[in-house]
Amino acid sequence: MSETKQHRLQVFLCHADEDKPKVRKLYKQLVSDGYDAWFDEEKLKPGADWKLKIDIAMRESHAIIICLSTASVQKEGYVNVEISNALDIAREKPEGTIFVIPVRLDECEVPYRFKNIQWTNLFTSGGYERVCDSLNERLRDVKKKESGNKSQDNIPSFLQWIVDNKKFDPKFTRQEQENKLKVDFFIWYLFTLGTAFYLLNATGGNGCTVAFLLIFIQWAVINKYTTRSWVWFAVNLLLISSIYLLPFFGLGSYININPNSVPPVIINPTEMRISVALWTIWLILNAIIAPYIMGQVGKFLIAKRQA
Repeated sequence: MSETKQHRLQVFLCHADEDKPKVRKLYKQLVSDGYDAWFDEEKLKPGADWKLKIDIAMRESHAIIICLSTASVQKEGYVNVEISNALDIAREKPEGTIFVIPVRLDECEVPYRFKNIQWTNLFTSGGYERVCDSLNERLRDVKKKESGNKSQDNIPSFLQWIVDNKKFDPKFTRQEQENKLKVDFFIWYLFTLGTAFYLLNATGGNGCTVAFLLIFIQWAVINKYTTRSWVWFAVNLLLISSIYLLPFFGLGSYININPNSVPPVIINPTEMRISVALWTIWLILNAIIAPYIMGQVGKFLIAKRQA
């Protein structure tokens, strides 16, 4: 009856002691069809803390089948505690989730607490099949959720290496983390593009100082998202240092050359092309690649924190 035996749906069987013969039969059917059914008679070992084991089993189950009978609906005792616990756990699930499945074992009256939950008769033709239909729908929801969580983790190995166990401060909510990510983007672009415009007119030492200062500002921002921020620092430092070794550091050095200077300034076309190429690489790296990676890592960390 189950859709797969590879994915074991965990099903808890809630019942009264008087109904054990019927529930034992249901348990064997479920196990035969590939479900991981939890039946106290089979799962509880001598000496175990039965109340604790039951509470844990209910909390870890994907679905709980409530077995209703004339005996159980009129009985006082722990079975009512189990039913209340099952309904409490169900309220924690997303709206529309199939979690509690009431089944009648005989012609009993369904308690009022199940007024909003569809029940079925296990003793009539097709009753067991309907239970399995509900379990299989729950199985699809579980598999869909698990595949969604895997897709969140399915990021390129390079980004996974960048993350390196970094995580956001748990005291902030998801919305607060998303707002912080937007603020960091604003700071990044404000300083990066501001520096780029400044370097269009910068010459020598002034441009160098601003460019190196920007590296430290960017490092402070990106360090929130990865413990590998030193990689960004090293790459940018190497790039800026390489440009600094050229005769003219800022592009403004080319633009603002005085043709009447004495002695005359001789522009080396090769050095100029190299400088322009390196500055282009720097702009692409700082204005496109780095913010993209930071955004992807930030979204991944937010999603991972919520999972």
